Amino acid sequence: MFLMTILIGKIQKTAISNNGRSKKICNLCSSITTGLTKILSLNTLQIEEDFFEETRLIAIRAALEGYKLCWYLNNYLKLDFKRYPEMDIGMEISSSRGKKAGSLFENILPEKTEVYFPVYHYVFPFSEANIFLYTNNVGGNILLPDVKQADYLLLMQYSEYMNQSEKYLNCISAIPNVSMAIDRDVSTLKWKRNLVV
Repeated sequence: MFLMTILIGKIQKTAISNNGRSKKICNLCSSITTGLTKILSLNTLQIEEDFFEETRLIAIRAALEGYKLCWYLNNYLKLDFKRYPEMDIGMEISSSRGKKAGSLFENILPEKTEVYFPVYHYVFPFSEANIFLYTNNVGGNILLPDVKQADYLLLMQYSEYMNQSEKYLNCISAIPNVSMAIDRDVSTLKWKRNLVV
């Protein structure tokens, strides 16, 4: 794209030196640039649809650290969750600093901090099915505001391959210090985009 932009810029400069045809060539270059931008733009809606196709989401409230919950899930459900820091979801959160004497802009411009939500992942062998365990609450910041009461979110992709999904819900409810495990319909969530990894 960068090279095309340079090439089109050179064509436009050449066209300006040829007074007679310059307007037509400039319009053509401009339409080519617009067309290339449309072709190369990322279709996030399609990515979302693909990511959430055939999924099931379980909201979990637990007084456990993420690694402890993974340990229980690995033992109870015979899974092998692993944390990959590169999959963690980073969000820029704005927070006001509070009123202080000093600069005029101190209260207007919010302080931005980067918050990372850990993600644990398991891929079923010989299958396309994945399970993601998201930390939903980090220091009072919520990854998925639609499910504020949940500390963790268990997203099962290609859940049609997992006939044991009811078993999962019952096993999660049986884990010590888990006070809630409920099924949520992904299609009704407004902020589900935050879960795309």
